[in-house]
Amino acid sequence: MITVSEGLILRKIAYKDSLCIVSIFTLEKGLEAFVAYPSNSKKAKIKPAYLSPLNFIEFSSSEKPLRALQVISEIKMKLIYKTLQEHPLKNLIAQFILEILQKSIREHEGNPELYEFLFKTFYGLDEALEPNPSFNLHFLLDLSAYLGFCPEPGRNISPGIFDLKEGVFVTCEPLHNSFLNLELSQALNHLLQCRADGKKYGGNLSERRQLMEALISFFRLHLPAFGEVKSLSVLKEIFS
Repeated sequence: MITVSEGLILRKIAYKDSLCIVSIFTLEKGLEAFVAYPSNSKKAKIKPAYLSPLNFIEFSSSEKPLRALQVISEIKMKLIYKTLQEHPLKNLIAQFILEILQKSIREHEGNPELYEFLFKTFYGLDEALEPNPSFNLHFLLDLSAYLGFCPEPGRNISPGIFDLKEGVFVTCEPLHNSFLNLELSQALNHLLQCRADGKKYGGNLSERRQLMEALISFFRLHLPAFGEVKSLSVLKEIFS
């Protein structure tokens, strides 16, 4: 049976020139793996460039119950980037987001809201004249909300200390070491308030770098096997 789906390519593993295994976050079924046979021939329905990570595609696949991996038979581009690949900063941000998604998305069931958010995120990044300096911070918070562990902003001007393990602001230091100091907790609360009000965060460079590290630590505590983010150090240098 032939089915038509759409999705975001997260990984591609090339075993031979004519065979690839691709990991796709699909609209209907979440994370799935497929086999594809790309070709550069004029009549080919799957060009090698179609299988690049970050691509949003519409694809046909043949489903057979006893087959471990379904085979993609045709691909059409769902979103054609105008500037994302050529703009150095946009491309670096996109690679950072891709690495975060590779470490975060594990569900093998549909999440249309998350899929739509990711589509709008990459479309917006591609269309922007220049990325907002806080783009990555807002993305991490928004993604944590779709994954179910986004913290709520504190109710007071001085919210207290942010407990990274529990994901809440507390009045005194926890017994463990996974918490933010008072100054950084206030910066995080400001960021959360900006998100709640639909505004862009305008913190200084030092605050943005510290908040990015804090949010990565927050993800690491709440997502099993999240690990290190290799693109983080490069992104921090670029934004400096």
